[in-house]
Amino acid sequence: MVLNSYISMVLNSYMSMILNSYMVLNSYMSMVLNIYKSMVLNSYMSMVLNSYMTMVLNSYKSMILNSYMSIVLSSYMSMVLNSYKSMVLNSY
Repeated sequence: MVLNSYISMVLNSYMSMILNSYMVLNSYMSMVLNIYKSMVLNSYMSMVLNSYMTMVLNSYKSMILNSYMSIVLSSYMSMVLNSYKSMVLNSY
């Protein structure tokens, strides 16, 4: 009877120890996996955001450069045409 209760107590404590260690391991693993997941997601999001921002900035830069070049080219062409017009008019 005493041995039976002792064995039952030892087995119960052993089972609770195993369950507690499993719970601790489970929570630790979930914490580690959550940290790893957030790290991976952050790096992926930063990569995606970086490429998106590069694309946006490149398109904006090309837009600005195109408008600037069109303004410069337009003023240059108008200058050339004005000088040509004055040359033609002066010849008459």
